[in-house]
Amino acid sequence: MNIRSPRRRTEEEGQASLFLLLGLAFSLLAIMVLFIRLGNANDLRSQAQTAADAAALAAVGDMQDRMAEILANGGLSHSPHWNKGTGESAAEEYARENKGVVTDVRASDNAFGFTGNHVRVTVRGAQCQRELEEDRSRDWKDTPCQGNEEEEEIDTFSGEADAIARVEGPTNCSIAPGWDNISKVQCDGKVIHNERDARSVISVQLVDQEGEYLYDDSPANIGDAPSGPMGDCDAPGPGIGKVTPKMCEAHKAVLKKFPEYMDIGLGCYRDNGGVPGGGEHPKGRACDYMTNMNGSKSTGEQKALGDATAEWIKKNADELNVKYVIWEQHIWNPDRASEGWRKQEDRGGNTNNHYDHVHLSIKK
Repeated sequence: MNIRSPRRRTEEEGQASLFLLLGLAFSLLAIMVLFIRLGNANDLRSQAQTAADAAALAAVGDMQDRMAEILANGGLSHSPHWNKGTGESAAEEYARENKGVVTDVRASDNAFGFTGNHVRVTVRGAQCQRELEEDRSRDWKDTPCQGNEEEEEIDTFSGEADAIARVEGPTNCSIAPGWDNISKVQCDGKVIHNERDARSVISVQLVDQEGEYLYDDSPANIGDAPSGPMGDCDAPGPGIGKVTPKMCEAHKAVLKKFPEYMDIGLGCYRDNGGVPGGGEHPKGRACDYMTNMNGSKSTGEQKALGDATAEWIKKNADELNVKYVIWEQHIWNPDRASEGWRKQEDRGGNTNNHYDHVHLSIKK
């Protein structure tokens, strides 16, 4: 019979305890390494999110600055507009200042793709860490990126985030009463004296959704429509009566950009132009694009459609051969472009004052 001594048993128990402690120590070390790497990854994500927020706000801030300049100089503008060159440059600058790199910029809006006042910016963090390998071929402390990771096919993590910002202009701007001679405008009841005043009525904020329509700045292209007498127009949608060939091509360009009018309503030729001298409708050189058919002042999506249409016609005035465009009791024509949108006299009623439709007249 073998009898184990108490001393030997104590030594074995001590060794077991030592091995257990060593095992726990290594486990804790592994957990610490994991938490350090996860902590670094979260820091990289946070840095990328900060950079994305700053970049998105800078992108729409560019639109705010340009619209503020127009208002401060006495001009009227229906809405801010995206400029790819200056907007992306602003986003990239602010991303760099926050240790990020812009990888994508996308503009959208709820105005049929015309304004681009919602901007989504995706940013990758400028800093990165090397990922661990399953075969443990690289030391766990080998985390800092050295610039050769792509060549050596080393997976990295740098943190990526995106942010969406929106800029919205004032809803009601007009020539300020009593300031006609020096061209001052008022927006939402506030007279605009300088760019600081203008910025105060243009809101900029982070949001959680993009616009419904992707921004589309493609120009109108109607080709070389000949001049000529009135005739039938092969434009889609409801009949428009007899118009000139150039009016027909301009009309088709409007419908291609804004097909909503084929469902809402439109009209071109009519015997009585409704103004002294008959106007352009009896000559086949004008079309009306209705934002509603009940004679009410357009609001919400109706107003957004009218704003987008009027500004798009203005932007493409040369290609469309525009003589003038009227919307919400304001007129704009190329011959007086430096004056911007000019207030018209009150003709009485929403239809006569063009609050329910955009009027387009062309030169030939």
